[in-house]
Amino acid sequence: MINAHGKIVERYAPRVLGHVSLPSSVRNPILAGLTGVVENPSGTAYSTFHSMANFSLAAYPIAGKTGTATTSPLLEPNSWFVGFGPTTHPQYVVLCVVAQGGYGADAAAPVVAQTFNYLVAHPIKSVSLKAQLTVPTTKKTGPSTTTTTLSH
Repeated sequence: MINAHGKIVERYAPRVLGHVSLPSSVRNPILAGLTGVVENPSGTAYSTFHSMANFSLAAYPIAGKTGTATTSPLLEPNSWFVGFGPTTHPQYVVLCVVAQGGYGADAAAPVVAQTFNYLVAHPIKSVSLKAQLTVPTTKKTGPSTTTTTLSH
């Protein structure tokens, strides 16, 4: 976590919980769509990233997805954007949700673009992880009760 002055105040170490294997016939179209959100002129975050990025999107390509979630007809929708990059060798995933912020490209995508500005200028050192899979176990604890626990 980074404070308002740009200092790292807390680091969250990633944990690998599992892996999903997708065949290229499924993975490649998904990746093309996520990349197009930022790279294609008709992509929903194209103008945001091309006007706000202080780095070369050709050298450091970003992929992402905008989202808008309506919760009530009386309120502005929730705005969200998730981006990852660089797409050639992903190092970061950034997610922003703005409650009642409007459309994803208008409120959340600019926050993610600014975050990538920081990450490109101030790369965070890599973290080595040991593969760790958390497996849930379920046991019957009563006539109508089941308990599920996570073990490492």
